[in-house]
Amino acid sequence: MLQEQVQAVLRIDMRTSKYHHSLNFEPKVMGVIHKFFILECGLFLSLIILKLYLFIIFTPFIHLILRWISSKDFHAIQIFKKYMNEVDFWDPWIHYKEIKNRKKGYGQGLYK
Repeated sequence: MLQEQVQAVLRIDMRTSKYHHSLNFEPKVMGVIHKFFILECGLFLSLIILKLYLFIIFTPFIHLILRWISSKDFHAIQIFKKYMNEVDFWDPWIHYKEIKNRKKGYGQGLYK
């Protein structure tokens, strides 16, 4: 009887919860997000094809770093993609066309 009550409570909690970890879980291969694993395999195969056998020693370390990133945040690939898309939005260098189009008094004739 007690076991049935516990199961009933668990069923109610699972049905009414707004967030459940299994619904937002990224599948992993050897502890690494599968997209990172594909990149890692591509790196490994390219090192073999280019006969850079000395650098193959570093692939376990790369795997451990990717495994650590995957354990901390399983949305890491989406965050990285968003970062890569936003890289071009801001340029730290001043361009002449930007200074030329400024209003008078706001540094319009700085480089004449």
